[in-house]
Amino acid sequence: MKTFKYSLIISSLLVACSVQAESAVTIYGRIDTGIAYDNYGGDTHKDNTITMQSGLNTASRIGIKGIEEITDDLSVGFRLENRFASDSGALKGGCLVLK
Repeated sequence: MKTFKYSLIISSLLVACSVQAESAVTIYGRIDTGIAYDNYGGDTHKDNTITMQSGLNTASRIGIKGIEEITDDLSVGFRLENRFASDSGALKGGCLVLK
């Protein structure tokens, strides 16, 4: 019975220590969509067009970033990011960065 009591106390302390570690996770993103007007000005026989285009200024993306503090002096960070076309929803690739 004593062994059970000691193991219960030790496991309670380990749970209390793991709860003290703080972590932060953030979901972020950017959508860049614009309207493009193509005026061919009589150079060709094409009609003028108005289209919605993704990424006129920068790539549209969605990501998850976070940091986990292991101790006061040690932490681990991560960032997962994926680009996509806002007009069709097609994925364009991503990157993984570990800090």
